[in-house]
Amino acid sequence: MTPTPPPTLPDTLPDTLPPPHELDADESCPQRWGWMQGGPPAPDKVVRFADGSSRQFPQLRWSFSHARELHPTLDIPRGDGPVSALPQALRDDLDDLSFTPLGAARPMSFAQSLKANYTDGIVVLHRGRVVMERYFGDLNAQRPHIAFSVTKSFIGTLGALLVAEGVLDESRPVTHWVPELAPSGFGTATLGEVMDMTTDLDFSEVYTDPASGIAAYARAGGFAPPHPDHPSSDGLYAFLETVAPAGAHGQAFSYRSINTDVLAWVIQRATGQRIEALLSQRLWAPMGAERDAHITCDPHGMPFAAGGLCTTLRDLARMGEMMRCDGAFNGRQIVPARAVAATTRNSTRVMPRTPTKENTREPLRRKRPGHRAASRDEGMVDRSPASNKPSRAAPVTTGGTAPRKPGCGRCGRGRRASAVGRRCATASRPKARA
Repeated sequence: MTPTPPPTLPDTLPDTLPPPHELDADESCPQRWGWMQGGPPAPDKVVRFADGSSRQFPQLRWSFSHARELHPTLDIPRGDGPVSALPQALRDDLDDLSFTPLGAARPMSFAQSLKANYTDGIVVLHRGRVVMERYFGDLNAQRPHIAFSVTKSFIGTLGALLVAEGVLDESRPVTHWVPELAPSGFGTATLGEVMDMTTDLDFSEVYTDPASGIAAYARAGGFAPPHPDHPSSDGLYAFLETVAPAGAHGQAFSYRSINTDVLAWVIQRATGQRIEALLSQRLWAPMGAERDAHITCDPHGMPFAAGGLCTTLRDLARMGEMMRCDGAFNGRQIVPARAVAATTRNSTRVMPRTPTKENTREPLRRKRPGHRAASRDEGMVDRSPASNKPSRAAPVTTGGTAPRKPGCGRCGRGRRASAVGRRCATASRPKARA
């Protein structure tokens, strides 16, 4: 497989990048347009899934904060426990931070970038405290926003957690749990290759091509209007069984969303539990989430593990903070630290189930693209092509060296030695905004 060369920039760059649409962030605001307001809304203000209007701009700025009103969904309850603390230390100096965008010659401020990206909401954490929280469009602190491919971060974290506990074995073929995939391109893939997205499949992920694999996949799952020649939806898992191989697995990384749905299928078979139940029991409840979440599903009730999670920004920030703290949050170790380490270190080795004095100092595994966005190095950032949509929620966790004291006040963990001296085990480098 020949890697795609990086794009070349022109010799002369424009001062600013042109907007992706004729309407800017303020002009495309859902409240300004009055989408779905009134009882009932006026006919020209109705946003529907069936006619495709929910996926058109500017209507999609309303859709991203109202997925449950357009698609069937599955509940992810927060449980009955208390809400975990997310202390605030709001700052007023972040808006003036400036940077020069790729492809432009003139810098822009952070505040300008929020408008340029049609941002619906943003939460910024620094050392566990909220230093910025802002909402635009039709989003607010209580309303879930669709996370699209950041969903992979949660499913991949479940996978890493179960590997660390010995429930899953990355060296086994996925057919060990899902024999239905034997005739497909996944038939010879190991679970580790699926988690690392190093499968080689006849599946194209070109979001602007209606004939691509991702378009057929969306129609099969009921997330895009059906094709006139095939009005019924076969479901996500039936589609996965039809994906053909393209070459040898394990040779190169290639971003394919269908890997995450295969991982979710394996997780459900191995545990005997549904994905939405596991997200609730293993992450949402122990994290002390503030609100219930939900995940979109296909017509057969199977969760859209590659991109259907809908959650509030504050709870998304809690997940990012937990990963920054090596899986510790809300007074407990929610995800094994070695599972978090496996998402941030490079190696061809399989993650050990039981850490030893010899293996805990070595790199454990390649970064796992299926959930690398939740890593301490990259923050909660949607890196997929799907994130090029003009409206998105962008929680950010920024770090820095923690105070030098005999323990961390955020997660309760002690200091440890590092290459740059002794610092808090939860200290991290700054993250980038989605």
